[in-house]
Amino acid sequence: MRSRVVFMALESLFLRKLPNLTRLSREDGENIFPRLFTFHITQCPKLLNVPVGFQGLTCLQDLWIVSCKEVEGLHEALQHITTLKKLRLESLPNLEFLPDCIGNLPLLRQLHIWNCDKLTCLPPSLSLLSSLKELMIWGCHPELEKRCEKEMGEDWPKIAHVPCVEVISWRQ
Repeated sequence: MRSRVVFMALESLFLRKLPNLTRLSREDGENIFPRLFTFHITQCPKLLNVPVGFQGLTCLQDLWIVSCKEVEGLHEALQHITTLKKLRLESLPNLEFLPDCIGNLPLLRQLHIWNCDKLTCLPPSLSLLSSLKELMIWGCHPELEKRCEKEMGEDWPKIAHVPCVEVISWRQ
């Protein structure tokens, strides 16, 4: 008989430098972190390739994804986390676009995107995020800074409703 270990009280989890980690759940898909509110992933590239465990993170409010070369499963991961209030995407060198499902995060208040060199535009669904209060985009592609320029940029209408917007490319 297999153990049914479930971390009922665990509210924060920080994973760093786990290159072979592929899931957060058991093989049967059961969520073992039912009360996880804060989850930071740093240098765990395979976890985003097989985002099975993200489906059960129904309490997650704060998600950081940092220094992961592969982000193929980002869309699948985000579409299941509707309780998310803070999202930080940092040092994702292959992130070319934000998934449109980001507009399905009704509670999202903070979105920070740092050092994502290939990100050149924002998805139209950002305009649906009425709860978004802070958008920080630092060190991304210079084209994104131009597109987010206040009242003139092509992406400005998508983020004009956000009270605090800061976009700095760091390179010209």
